[in-house]
Amino acid sequence: MKNILIAFDSFKGSITSDEANGIVESNCKKINPNLNIQKLILSDGGEGFLETYRSKDSKSIQVQIHNPLDELILGKYLIRNNTAFLSLADTSGLTLIPEDKRNPELTSTRGLGDCVVHSLNRGIRRFVIGIGGSATNDAGMGALSSLGFRFLDRKGSLLPPCGKSLTSIHKIIEPHFPELTESEFLLACDVNNPFYGKKGAAYVYSPQKGADPEIVVQLDRGLRHFHRLVKKTKDLDLQKIPGSGAAGGLAGGLFAYLNSKIIPGMNLLINEMNLEEKFRDLDLILTGEGCLDNQTLNGKTISALAGLAKKYSKPILAFAGSISGNPEQLHALGLTAFFSICRGPSSMEASMQKEIAKKNLELTSFEILKLVL
Repeated sequence: MKNILIAFDSFKGSITSDEANGIVESNCKKINPNLNIQKLILSDGGEGFLETYRSKDSKSIQVQIHNPLDELILGKYLIRNNTAFLSLADTSGLTLIPEDKRNPELTSTRGLGDCVVHSLNRGIRRFVIGIGGSATNDAGMGALSSLGFRFLDRKGSLLPPCGKSLTSIHKIIEPHFPELTESEFLLACDVNNPFYGKKGAAYVYSPQKGADPEIVVQLDRGLRHFHRLVKKTKDLDLQKIPGSGAAGGLAGGLFAYLNSKIIPGMNLLINEMNLEEKFRDLDLILTGEGCLDNQTLNGKTISALAGLAKKYSKPILAFAGSISGNPEQLHALGLTAFFSICRGPSSMEASMQKEIAKKNLELTSFEILKLVL
C-alpha cells in the first residue's frame, strides 16, 4: 500500500489549504482506493496556523479577548502536549476589523496577551505563536500590557498600548510574574525584516494595514524610539535580530521582554509535527500553492517540504496557479515535477475565482495522478 502525504499551502485569495487537500485526496481515492493518505494543512505562521496543529490530541480553548480595536470578542487557541498554540491572525488580525477602521496607529495586540494569560493560568509554560496576518504595528505593546507590563510617558502617565504611543514611551515597567520567566515562546515567522527602516515593519507592512504615508513615517519613528529604549535598558540591538520587524514589531518586542525565539514557520512545523520521521515512510508527496516563484526559492513553505523530499529521496509533485520561478532552481530545491493548474488563456482575476480554481485543480491533478498512482 502506498503512503501518500497531501500538504498544500493556500492559493491566497482563492482556495484554502484544507480545500486543496480535500480535492486532491478525493482524486487519489478515485484512482486508487487502497492508498494510505495523510493530510497536512501548511502554514508558516499566518493563515490557517491553528488548523495546521489541530489533531485528535489537541484541545480547542475559547476565551474572551480584546480585538485589535480593544472590543471584546471570543478568541481561541489550542492546547496540545502541554503546549499552547496561538495565532496572531485570530487574536489581533486584519480580518477582525472592517476596512474603514483599519489604522495601525490605533490597533493593538492585546488579544494575544489575553490568550497567553489564560493559558498561563491553566499551567501552560510553552507557547508556539503564529505571528502572520496582524492588523497592528505596536511592537507588542498590547500583548505585553496584558501580561502586566506598563508603558509610561515622561509625566508617569500610563500610555494606551498601540502604535501611536510608541514615540511617547519614557519608561517600561516589567511585572513580577514568575510564570513568565518560566515560560518559552516560539514565534513562527515567515519574514526576516529588521525592526525599523525602509525594510522594517512600518514601511513594508503598515500600508497593508491601513497606514497612509504620514502614518508610516510616524510608526517608524516609534519603532526607532522603542529600539533605543531596549538598547539602553537591555543592551540588545533589535535591528540586528532577523525577523524582529515581523507582525508590526511584535516579534522584536516579545524577543526583548520574554523568553522568545523567532523561528521560520516551516522549520517549527517540521519539528512540532515530527515531519522528518513521517517522511521516511512516504512513497509520494503532493503539494501546491498559488504561485511557484522566487519567494518559493527563498524559503516559502513548499521549499521546506521539497528539502525534506530531497533529503530522503522521495518524489514530490507540486501544483500551482502560476509558475514564474526558474525551473532548474525549482528542481534543485527537491521538486520532482511541477504543474500549472490553469487550463487555457484567462485573466488572473478569472483564474483566482474560487470555483474556477477548484475545478482547475481537480481536473489537472486527476490527470497527473493517473500516471503515478
